[in-house]
Amino acid sequence: MDNKEAAQSAYTTRNQFLAKMSHEIRAPIFTVMGMSEALLYENLNDRQLQYVKDIKAASVALLDTINDILDNPSLINNTESNKGSIYAPDAKILVVDDNLVNLNVACGLLQLSQIKAETVASGKQAIELIEQKQYDLVFMNHMMPEMSGVEATKIIRGFGVSVPIIALMSANAAEGTKEALLAAGMNDFLLKPIIKSELNQMLKDWLPAEKILTPISRTIVSNEAGYGEDKDYTEFWDKIEQIEELSLSSGLSRVENQRFLYKKTLQIMVREIEKRAINLKNFLTADDMQNFRITIHGLKGSLANIGANVLSFKARELEIASGKGDDSLCAAKLPSFLEELEGLRRQLKDALGKGPGNDDLGIIPPELPLIFERLTNAFVDMDFDEIKKETEKLEALELSAALKEEIEHIKDEIMMMDYESAEELIKILLADMQLVT
Repeated sequence: MDNKEAAQSAYTTRNQFLAKMSHEIRAPIFTVMGMSEALLYENLNDRQLQYVKDIKAASVALLDTINDILDNPSLINNTESNKGSIYAPDAKILVVDDNLVNLNVACGLLQLSQIKAETVASGKQAIELIEQKQYDLVFMNHMMPEMSGVEATKIIRGFGVSVPIIALMSANAAEGTKEALLAAGMNDFLLKPIIKSELNQMLKDWLPAEKILTPISRTIVSNEAGYGEDKDYTEFWDKIEQIEELSLSSGLSRVENQRFLYKKTLQIMVREIEKRAINLKNFLTADDMQNFRITIHGLKGSLANIGANVLSFKARELEIASGKGDDSLCAAKLPSFLEELEGLRRQLKDALGKGPGNDDLGIIPPELPLIFERLTNAFVDMDFDEIKKETEKLEALELSAALKEEIEHIKDEIMMMDYESAEELIKILLADMQLVT
């Protein structure tokens, strides 16, 4: 073996080690954090209570240190030579997930590879798009309401479509899940929360070779991508650091330290908490343990993606209980969980601010109302190509920060293919624009 091959072998081994250790080390720490948090609510004496508080504080500090080590870009030398990085700007990729937080994170990580993925929020929508378009690769959440990733894959394979489908699954999925996914026609699986090195490996393994560009020596996309106006330590980041339920370093590590992407993920999370809290209560009341489990499973992943590790562990406890059909345990644990979740939502909303007023929208591009008109017509016709084209026009506009934020909310609903909500947001924004002009 020559020096070049030896260096490449050592590099590959190191990346595999880091990817494995990321899950193997973090998982038990999450368990310690969750159990110590649960013990705080037990009937402990003062000495025992202090012990538990020390365990919790030490586990959080240890997780932050491990995140700093495992997610340190210098460990893989990507700022110097981009070894191991994947660039595929012409790749056509579809991401399927009913969770907007997960979609946002996945798309943000793919953008580091110059890939602009399309997204849908259900297996049924995925089938419709795959019937119409040819994709190079599909990432599909295996657990979704109404139609699971397994069911969708079986239907897609029934059409004779051979596009590679990668299952998105939790690291602690039930035994036998991987085998079931492969038996259904999925080609591989990627563990959530997604780690960029593992995502890169999937792209390398399953994208057509001609779609992958050879990295050049200079940095194309840095870990600071998307920092923008948040690069300096502002009041927002100070408030985020003070939220006890959040580990900022853990949350940033999920998005490769892209602060703009992390902030957007937190904005989405505020809305997701509101929706999912209502759904969980309704499903429990209706004794619908299947949809309760699917909903809490998605929420568990969202909380992990923003670095709310203790709450994520508590969501996992509810997921396990609902999977066993233990509605009594779910009924006992859900109120306190939702109370903590609401506390996190309020703190996030306070940090993010109340949002722009009419006077903050700035100069409104004259073409914006026309883009909105064409978009709403495309929603009615379910013209996906037109929707994509007009959405790209929105992204190309020069907008004030406040107006851009409003547009981002509309794009989020389009990403989820919730065109009814997107149209409603457009109507509200058009009315605000009328007040300005």
